[in-house]
Amino acid sequence: EQARTNLADAERRLANATNAAKERAATAAAVSTALEAQLAEARGQLAAQQREIALEREGLAQVRRGLARRAKETFDELRGRLAADGVPERIEAFAGPHPPALGPEAQRLLADVGWWLDQGLLDGAPVAHLLGVLDYARGDARSAEARLRAAARVSADPLIWENLGDLMTATGRARRAVDGYRKAAQKADDDAPVHRKLALALFAAGDYSNAVRPLLLALRKNADDPDLHLKAARALLESGDHLRAVDVAQAAGQRFPARGEFQACLVSALARAGRPAEAQAAYERGQQADPGNADVHAAWGFALLEEGRTAEAVQSFEAARARREDLAEAHYGLGLAANRA
Repeated sequence: EQARTNLADAERRLANATNAAKERAATAAAVSTALEAQLAEARGQLAAQQREIALEREGLAQVRRGLARRAKETFDELRGRLAADGVPERIEAFAGPHPPALGPEAQRLLADVGWWLDQGLLDGAPVAHLLGVLDYARGDARSAEARLRAAARVSADPLIWENLGDLMTATGRARRAVDGYRKAAQKADDDAPVHRKLALALFAAGDYSNAVRPLLLALRKNADDPDLHLKAARALLESGDHLRAVDVAQAAGQRFPARGEFQACLVSALARAGRPAEAQAAYERGQQADPGNADVHAAWGFALLEEGRTAEAVQSFEAARARREDLAEAHYGLGLAANRA
């Protein structure tokens, strides 16, 4: 009897435990369902917020694109105004004796472009290039160089490099001008003006052998420029190409018969080419064509020194100095002659 009682108690306890477990499971399921509902609601709210943020971002992006378009339009208006006013995007235009002036409308547009630039809504090589040129126009060469170099880093436009060369030339840096002109000339036609600029910069830097080719190219377009003819002949002479120096100097002397410096160059070229009789004939022509020219006498003095005719050379150097007291070649020649006496 006692065993049956104990079994009944155990069955009741088991039933109670089972019911309690079922209740806890139901409660847990209810809690899980509620949490899942809350999580789903939170996810929905997050998605809605993300959509709102995306819409706001797109709206801001549209506004920024619109402002950037307006900034670009202002920049294009400035370029158009400058073109209409005859203001080129070239440093050389502002480096001359009569630089162009910006009109009131161009100045207003330039101020607007500066504002857009400060807002971060304008960039790119064309902007930096034009503003660099205009910086130079208002006298700020340092800012001009910084902007032009920034433009050159992201663009292969040869005009940018040519303007850099012009800036270096205008600020007395011929050797640094060579780099800009050389890069511009690489993409230029053979008759482009940049070859003349490169030639003159190389000549000014004393790089005569590299100056020859651009000088000869420039002569095709500027055949009536006596200075180019003279520099081409002298560059050939100094680089050791005496025969071509003779040809260029002779042709220039025929084109410009009244210019004694071409005969002076011819005297030097012929003397170095070992043709003393022709050198003397050139000297005599130079005397007749331009009696007051000191270079002819100095060149003949050096030719005489090469032949060992020191006393006659001294007379020629003295004649050169009499015509031009500050002629360095005359003084140098007299020093050489004194050492050989």
